[in-house]
Amino acid sequence: MSLATLAHMVPLYPSLHRQLVSQITALCLENLQASFPVPVPPERIALSAQLLAALHLTDGKVGAAVAWRVLVDDAVGSAWECLREMGRGKGTSNGALCASFSILSAPV
Repeated sequence: MSLATLAHMVPLYPSLHRQLVSQITALCLENLQASFPVPVPPERIALSAQLLAALHLTDGKVGAAVAWRVLVDDAVGSAWECLREMGRGKGTSNGALCASFSILSAPV
C-alpha cells in the first residue's frame, strides 16, 4: 500500500520527493530483483515498477528525460546481460534465473 501511495504522490509532488530518490530507488530495485530463494509477491513487483517509472519526474522538466533514458538503458542492459549468461548456461544449473527480467515483465 505504501508503494502505491508513493507511486501516486511522486508525479503530483515531485520536488518534495527529490531528496528521497536514492532510498526509493534502492527499495524498488530490491523488490524488482526478486532475491532468490525468497519470492517477492507479484503485486509488490508491479507496484515497485510503477514507482520506479515515476521517479524520473523528480529531476524536473530538463533532467526528467535523461533520468528516464538512463533507467531504461540500465534495464535493457541488464536484460541483455541476463540473456548472455543464460545462453552460456550459467546460473541455470542451480535453478536461479536472472532477476533482472522482473523489471521488464512487471506491468507499469
